[in-house]
Amino acid sequence: MADTTGTEWFETKCVEWAYGRSGDAAGVEDAENRPEAVPYPICLFSYPADAVAEIIIGLRASRALRDRLSALCMGGFAMAKLLEAQEHPSEYALVISTVE
Repeated sequence: MADTTGTEWFETKCVEWAYGRSGDAAGVEDAENRPEAVPYPICLFSYPADAVAEIIIGLRASRALRDRLSALCMGGFAMAKLLEAQEHPSEYALVISTVE
C-alpha cells in the first residue's frame, strides 16, 4: 500500500495512465463546488462538452440509465462516441463496442 495521505491521492496518476499529459489533474482546492460528504467533501469541476470523447455504458447499467446516456450523446455531448461494455464470450474480460 502506498504511503500517501490527504490530497496527494487526487493529484497522482497510476502507471497505467502515464500516457496522459502531466499537470492535467486539478487540485481539490480548484473545485467549483464542494458538497460535504463523509469522510471527505466531493469535489466538482466544470469542463467543456467537447472534452468528452467517449461515454461508456457499464455492463450492468439499467435501461433508464442507458436511455439517459444515449440522450446525452444526442444533446449536449454530441461529439462523444457512445460505447457499451459487454462480457467477453470466452475470457474473463470486457469488450467495449460502439452502440448501434
